[in-house]
Amino acid sequence: MIAYLNAPIFEFQTFEIIVLLICGLMFGSFASALTYRVPRNLPWVTKGKSEHGLRSACPSCKTLLKPRDLIPLLSWASSKGQCRHCAQPIPKTYPACELLTLLGCVGIYAIYGMTWFSLPFFLMIPFLIALMMIDFEHMILPNQLVAIIFALGLVALTMRILSGESPDITASLLIYIGGACLFGVFAWALGFIMEKLLKKEALGFGDVKFFAAVGVWVGIPAIGAFCIASGFIGVALALVWKSRTGEAVFPFGPALILSFYTVLLLQGSHFL
Repeated sequence: MIAYLNAPIFEFQTFEIIVLLICGLMFGSFASALTYRVPRNLPWVTKGKSEHGLRSACPSCKTLLKPRDLIPLLSWASSKGQCRHCAQPIPKTYPACELLTLLGCVGIYAIYGMTWFSLPFFLMIPFLIALMMIDFEHMILPNQLVAIIFALGLVALTMRILSGESPDITASLLIYIGGACLFGVFAWALGFIMEKLLKKEALGFGDVKFFAAVGVWVGIPAIGAFCIASGFIGVALALVWKSRTGEAVFPFGPALILSFYTVLLLQGSHFL
């Protein structure tokens, strides 16, 4: 089982890179669909009761999109950022999601490789990107996406134990399940204290739940690095946000997501 989980999925590195590019862009297309559907309560798992179910359609004219309209990055570029049917501009968030997801997958591949053990990491990337884009636009971190991040963290923990990387099961559960509890409680306490000091909400409950999801991935020892990274990235994003929008209130979720991703890469590189 140990050799199986740590064995490469593909034998040839060139083939791995081709698969990485194709899957990264497909994941990016999925992330862009999540970014549009989840905040609007549209179905993305089952067909539900929407007009087109899971079929993709132009948000302006509602025309069903054909395969030629759904090629990540290339379709947007070839149509010059417009719908082929109504000529309305296609939001730049779509190609941004696709490109960011691809880059996120490249980072995971560079550090963790392409093995069965790294699959939960790759599967998590489109959900992270969707969360980041949704928070930028709507200032929310939807529960269903945060729950998926948490569940994939449990999968990664299970595979870590099965691979032999964490031979002491009790210690692993304490570090990672305990990490989820510690991260969540710490975020809640921090938000409570800041709210009392600033007389306004400092951390939304979505941020608190995302903290808990991060904890099950990175474990208790990484809480210091995660909080420091979140602070620096949060300040940088706040300055950029205020300069571009003039608004003092900014979404903190993207800072948490970027910090989480950074800590994952540092852990994989054995810097943490």
